[in-house]
Amino acid sequence: MIKLKSIVRDRLRGSRGFTLIELLVVMIMAGILAGAMLGLYYGVVRSFADTGNRMVNQDDARTAINQMGRYIRMATSSASNQTSISDAIAVAQPQELVFYVDLDGDGQPDKVRYYLSGLTMKMATVAPNMGTNPPSYPAYTTDGVVVMNGIRNGATALFTYYQINPAYTSTTDAAHDNLTVITNPTSASDLLKIVAVGLTIYVNEVPNLSKGNVRLDSLIQIRQRYNGGLGGS
Repeated sequence: MIKLKSIVRDRLRGSRGFTLIELLVVMIMAGILAGAMLGLYYGVVRSFADTGNRMVNQDDARTAINQMGRYIRMATSSASNQTSISDAIAVAQPQELVFYVDLDGDGQPDKVRYYLSGLTMKMATVAPNMGTNPPSYPAYTTDGVVVMNGIRNGATALFTYYQINPAYTSTTDAAHDNLTVITNPTSASDLLKIVAVGLTIYVNEVPNLSKGNVRLDSLIQIRQRYNGGLGGS
């Protein structure tokens, strides 16, 4: 840089001006400096864009988790339930959860399905057919509405299911109110034991973000199932 300034100063003082080679050297050096400045500028812009996208991802994921948590927490017996024990959970799979909840406050539980379709979390609902005895639930006739896009869980389960630790079911002492995971709860008896649902979401709308996926976790306790040790009551 000092040499470049010296060349420019000497030529300004002299009478013969700049040679073509000297002009080319000046232009090349100016181009290098401009390129370095532009690279720095675009690096800063990309960093801010990545941060903004990650914040949007987190906000969207939190909103989805809050909505899902509110409905799962209120899970209740189906309209066709004929027993004294809630059948609130109908399907409990790693990437799918089906349960009953009164969505519209009409006193009749709707059947809700959360499931993963590709990279999209969806929610499907169906109201009970009160014209049958006992009431029945028609099959889902339409694809679910989008809850969240950009799910990157891969083989990681969206849903994990918990029961009251069997070692502590003989007491209602709050200190013994521990949870343990139910592995593959497919039987009716296993479904009745579920008192809480764990939700784990890896989300990333823009896969090439430099800092990768955003992970959010939530443990949702089903109100009518979580009663101090009487799992499934």
